[in-house]
Amino acid sequence: MKIQNLTEKFGEVISSANILPLVLLYLILAISFVLFRMKNVEMDFISSANILPLVLLYLILAISFVLFRMKNVEMDYRIHDISKDIQKTINDGKDVKARKANLLSIERLRKLAKEFDLKEPKQSQVILIQ
Repeated sequence: MKIQNLTEKFGEVISSANILPLVLLYLILAISFVLFRMKNVEMDFISSANILPLVLLYLILAISFVLFRMKNVEMDYRIHDISKDIQKTINDGKDVKARKANLLSIERLRKLAKEFDLKEPKQSQVILIQ
């Protein structure tokens, strides 16, 4: 039951990985390149008023790239934590199965039967359920 919850959480983290900022980054970069080429700008455009929009555009691109990378790192940490939780749950399940097998072992049951003065049932006392 717990493993299903963890795998669902893992799926949510993977599906929430949004590549929209990266797509927007490339789209804005392509548009700015096209606009720059269309204007036939000479080298003196640096001193003109056209530089401010380009600087702001590239600043926005840089900030969005950094934010995208930060989100990616954050998701990597979440994926790692969830993977550790899944592995811990799997190991706990194996421990529980081993403990159950130990508690239901024939040697242990015979030892308990001796301790409480129990006898093996007769053939007529055994009921088979199908």
